[in-house]
Amino acid sequence: MLVQSAGPKYVMVTGHDYGNGRGYYRLVAAATGKAIESDQSSGSLPYRIACRYDQTSTTICATDTWTGGYDAETGKLLWDLPDEAANRTAVKVTTAWHGAVYGTTDNGPLVLDARTGADRQPTPGAAPYLVSGYVGVASNPNGLGAVAFTAIG
Repeated sequence: MLVQSAGPKYVMVTGHDYGNGRGYYRLVAAATGKAIESDQSSGSLPYRIACRYDQTSTTICATDTWTGGYDAETGKLLWDLPDEAANRTAVKVTTAWHGAVYGTTDNGPLVLDARTGADRQPTPGAAPYLVSGYVGVASNPNGLGAVAFTAIG
């Protein structure tokens, strides 16, 4: 079992059910230990899930095949990908900060709106791993190492 931070009020508990062989994850209220009920509270998703709080109102959690945004106050699932009806794939999340989710798909880097999962910037040029109000640090798209980009939003 693994417990990790999932925003200011929640933790994400993940593990493997050896009885049925399936991975599980549960968003749990840190103060009470009570699991938040939602359609995504358990299932066949891999139990290796990483969560990032955007420092304002949304926690983004993701595996290699799934991405979802949770309200940091209520724990409610706001959106998730993939969405086959909209022809949208899951995002490999690199970070989240102040309402933006940064990551990549097979089509390259992109920025999503943290509250809705909608494309905010479909061609940003890079997917930063660290972001502040002044700079984003990402892998160098032209080679080895890292590069800093001036914040534009």
